[in-house]
Amino acid sequence: MEFFTSSGISLLLFLFSIFLFVMGRIRKNSFQKKYPRLSDAQKDFILDSKNRITIKGNNIYIQNHHLYSGLSDIEKEIIILEGQVPKIRIFENNQLIKTFIVEPKYSNPNLDGQIFDCEIRTNGNFSVQIEGAIYKDMEQLLYKKPLDVEYLRFQPFHLSHRKENDEKLIGRGMIARGLHYIGHHDGGNIRLICICDSCQESFSVDFYHSGFSDAQYFYSSNSKETLMVSFDKIREMPSYYEQNFDENILAKTEKKFPKTTDGEFKYYNPFCCPHCLAPYNDYQKFKDDRLGDIYAHFYLNKNNVRSF
Repeated sequence: MEFFTSSGISLLLFLFSIFLFVMGRIRKNSFQKKYPRLSDAQKDFILDSKNRITIKGNNIYIQNHHLYSGLSDIEKEIIILEGQVPKIRIFENNQLIKTFIVEPKYSNPNLDGQIFDCEIRTNGNFSVQIEGAIYKDMEQLLYKKPLDVEYLRFQPFHLSHRKENDEKLIGRGMIARGLHYIGHHDGGNIRLICICDSCQESFSVDFYHSGFSDAQYFYSSNSKETLMVSFDKIREMPSYYEQNFDENILAKTEKKFPKTTDGEFKYYNPFCCPHCLAPYNDYQKFKDDRLGDIYAHFYLNKNNVRSF
């Protein structure tokens, strides 16, 4: 008990202060090795800041500051979904900026209590990417059982410091928006969750990799239907990535297609928001994007795809 005298307590406090100093130096040195190109102001800011990403229920809170410029990070999080149709809300500095609705599939109609195992990427250009998988229970998550796992990819977006970059993407194709990646093949077990540029409503999208099926796709006027046309049946169609094809020949080919419930099947028809019908992929305006978008999309639970 003699150790707990005033001199003993002073020694403990001294040793503890040395420990904190050493740990601080170790943290700072490791941080400088990880981010050698950041300015001193950025390093001091980030060392003193709290976690950039915080999860509260189905809400994702992202702290933002101009000193995060150039700093990329990946956070792995587990979110217990709330409600039959969960809503994932994104906050920037406590202000709501995005709401993604996770619509359930007909094969899994109630998502309440299921687990969203996700990665949240905050990039140095202030863009944010979120994707992951839904597991029905903790056992399926722990053992990573692939059976009945649903994969999600949210539409990437920018935080307020680069909000103008989102405005430049209005009407662009799926690859340009970052919903598919060049050189990466997305399987059919992943869905995309998009947000309309016009009405700001969320909607979920499934897709086919039409390049693998040796076919070209055509949306109806409001994209309520998708027509798949085999190259074995009709050759007078643009192949993927083909430039400078004769649009007069294409127009003659489109006249051979059946009529739709909402107009005509055309190569440059947009893929539209199902809520307000505003063009989400405006291929009339961004024709080059149509050449590279090799995935044919359709709305979740509404596989209105026809073959010709």
